[in-house]
Amino acid sequence: MSARVVPFGLTDDESRAVSAFAGGRMVSVSGDLDTLACLAEEPERPAVVVLGSAAGRGARGMVRAADPRVRVVDLASGDRVEDAVDRAAGPDAAEAQHALDTLLLGGDAVRPLVDAAAQAASVSGITFQEAGGGTPPWARSVPVRWREVVVGHLVLQAELTAEQRSALSDWAPLIASVARVREQHRALRRAALTDPLTGAWNRHYFDRYLTAALRRASGAGQSLSLMVFDIDSFKRFNDEHGHPAGDTILRATVRLLRSVIRPTDRVCRIGGDEFAVIFYEPLGPRRAGSAPADAHTLACRFQKQINEQRFPELGLHAPGGLAISGGLASFPADGRTAEELIDHADSLALRSKRQGKNQICIGPRSPEGGEC
Repeated sequence: MSARVVPFGLTDDESRAVSAFAGGRMVSVSGDLDTLACLAEEPERPAVVVLGSAAGRGARGMVRAADPRVRVVDLASGDRVEDAVDRAAGPDAAEAQHALDTLLLGGDAVRPLVDAAAQAASVSGITFQEAGGGTPPWARSVPVRWREVVVGHLVLQAELTAEQRSALSDWAPLIASVARVREQHRALRRAALTDPLTGAWNRHYFDRYLTAALRRASGAGQSLSLMVFDIDSFKRFNDEHGHPAGDTILRATVRLLRSVIRPTDRVCRIGGDEFAVIFYEPLGPRRAGSAPADAHTLACRFQKQINEQRFPELGLHAPGGLAISGGLASFPADGRTAEELIDHADSLALRSKRQGKNQICIGPRSPEGGEC
């Protein structure tokens, strides 16, 4: 809802200037007392009082006494008419539509709204803190609610004035709505791109991410490694112990993988008991040329943990009950496209099985060739 622009003590020139920018939002009043009476009307609609050079020294106090929520723009203090009136408008339908468009395109729709709210309140250093991160001090924050549920807070480094709090509160409903839609969008994205059983990324995500990562690695001259593997004799284990036991094994596999890989690496479930791991550091390896060797080390560490894993609830008390066979291929040595890299990793995984299983082969074209 747009705010009313209410004049107080404006000269004729100031009145014309404010009217030119405010248009139909400027309220016509016959005097200062009429201004104060106007503030009592439509209490649900926010108001901005523009103090002109003819306003008395006590004008700000009189206005705030009439309505503590009102925002005051003081032309005599250097406030600009155009900025003040624009900020008084609050969020409108165009801004809401732009925020939704940004969400659909995968951008951050909340940050621009927070910046606009900061401009409207004439504050800086404002952040949006999502719910779950603790409750910031009331004096430095404004709650952002969605249907009475706090979804976050607008947080500042300094204490808010009543006028600033009022301005930020005008923007809070739109920010709450967009933040809620953003969270729903994230949830839908997770549901569409993750495996519901294990929480790993699914095949659709794997195909998209590998192609994009290879394109970026190629442009930046970076290395990338791909490991594909499956669990040895998983079908027999499923048949003997039942599908719930097999599900436990699959979840444990993903959990163990995540415990040994880097935060930027991706674990994907691409089939029943088939998995892929994309070893890639978008910002580059920690040291030059380290990515393939690091991936091999991580792959071998994971294989060792799988061998040592115990599942007493499934009757597997001793280590060695599980094993994996896989292949590790590296870009650019073993392939330059997603198809080439996958084919090479698959052929290495097949070699692992033919050589007795329970091993990870790394390609002969890689300088780190070998197995673990």
